[in-house]
Amino acid sequence: METQIDATVEKDSFYKKKALFEKALYKGEITNGGYVVKGDLSGIQSFIFNIPSKHASMYLKGRSAYLQLLSEVVARYVHDKLVGESMDFSQAVIYKGGGNFLLYYEDELIYEKIESLQAEIDKVLYEAHHEGLYLALAGVRYEKGYQATLNQRLQILKKRKFSGLSHHNLFEPYEKAERRPISGEKRIDNCGQEEVAGFYESFKKLAEEYIKAEAISFKSVKGGAGNYNSWDGVFDAFEQQVEFDNAHAEPYRMVNRIDVRSFDDLAKNSEGAEKLALLKVDVDNMGDLFSDKSLKQTQEISDALGFFFEEYLNTIIDEFKGDVELYNEEGKKVDIKENVRRIYTVYSGGDDAFLVGPWNVMVELASRLHQEFDAFAPKSAEISLSASLTIIDKNYPVIQAAETAENWLHLAKHRDGKNAICLFGEVFSWGEWGYIDKLVELLHGIIESTPGNPRAIIRKVEGTTSAFRKITNNINRHDELKMQSVYKLMYYVRHLKSGKNELAEIYKNIILDGFLRPDSFASENAHGLTKQVNVNYMIVPVACRLAEFYQRKMGKHDL
Repeated sequence: METQIDATVEKDSFYKKKALFEKALYKGEITNGGYVVKGDLSGIQSFIFNIPSKHASMYLKGRSAYLQLLSEVVARYVHDKLVGESMDFSQAVIYKGGGNFLLYYEDELIYEKIESLQAEIDKVLYEAHHEGLYLALAGVRYEKGYQATLNQRLQILKKRKFSGLSHHNLFEPYEKAERRPISGEKRIDNCGQEEVAGFYESFKKLAEEYIKAEAISFKSVKGGAGNYNSWDGVFDAFEQQVEFDNAHAEPYRMVNRIDVRSFDDLAKNSEGAEKLALLKVDVDNMGDLFSDKSLKQTQEISDALGFFFEEYLNTIIDEFKGDVELYNEEGKKVDIKENVRRIYTVYSGGDDAFLVGPWNVMVELASRLHQEFDAFAPKSAEISLSASLTIIDKNYPVIQAAETAENWLHLAKHRDGKNAICLFGEVFSWGEWGYIDKLVELLHGIIESTPGNPRAIIRKVEGTTSAFRKITNNINRHDELKMQSVYKLMYYVRHLKSGKNELAEIYKNIILDGFLRPDSFASENAHGLTKQVNVNYMIVPVACRLAEFYQRKMGKHDL
């Protein structure tokens, strides 16, 4: 039976967490004593997206679920080896999520066990994934500046991956790919057909269990051998067992439900062009956020972010439910699902999320996520959200799309002031993104009310780009507004039969925001000083591109 979300309860939780988040950001006092241990999993991006195109959605979910569980399994393994049953795992956890965990212990003697534990973790991960996944483990005394020392040690370990293994293990050739496949490895059988190695095939089965689970339990099992033939075999090697929905299972926060399992079906249910979009979001300035915070503050900040990305995100996604038509491999409609989720969560947790869905739904979701996070994040801290939106054909290779999404997110996060979104390789502030939204909506309305060729209307608006570019260049480079350029822009706008007044109003607001109110396209740094950010003239062509998507169905002459 599907659980119904009570919006009132969710909003109540939202404001309570927001208040705790705000409180946790006040400067804390770090008292010396005890020891902190951090685990940091790397290779996540390559591991998740190194999949075959067929049944991509289930492979993605399986691998994502595996990594989320693996991080906790290793954390529990480390805890058991350090203190055994003398302390409950939940008492040691400061935070866990996003491939990281931080544990705290009062006994500093655990320092002696860290190096041997790293070697044990290296052995299991190398056996299971070769060099595909690596978890660095480091510990330092809990004292002022511990975060910097801890992160420095982790960076050193990442540059010396698997240094705890003997040279014999590192250079041992593979004899049985079925037993120890490289991430995503395929082998060719005698008939020339590709077959995904059995170990990675088990992730599909994990996905089936994971998306149905309401709760998960973790159980220590002494002396686990680990056979590396399936995901649970790896967990067994870490002396941990994972069970779904048993009588003693504990609640586990996760955005896991999937109503539509085919990317092809999601694309076919787009409005206009049959395309998918990948939305990747990440919180900015996380290092500064945790700087000089006590363990209690760190725990509260992590819990607040976990609530947003692992619980509240469910509420947001449910607002985009709709009817979805399902198709067979021949492209024939075979069924329709009513009022279901149209957004596929690859992963969400910690301080980031990766989502896939019909392109037009994801455009709306990007705006909504920013709006909700902006309302959630305390104004007293320089904390914001950056994103990338990658619109692709439904048959485009997932691994390449994921790399593009990651590269574009990198561009957004390296914009001066961050707090931005990247689409088609162009970086926009969220203020500029709002204007793109308005332009697309206006173009949509003009096309609906004007007979004739939609492309011709869009091209007329796109033709104003040159004049708009001259205006923004003068604002950005010389901090001046030349009215001659403005008159020329308005001359181009006059050629529209309808919507010209509304379009002129949008242009006027963009120009005034860029020239008279530069803070609309800027953010404040840690010293409260405004960072000037240039106005991106590509607002216009990008809006035209999206408007054109709304008008088209896929064909040989598609975009």
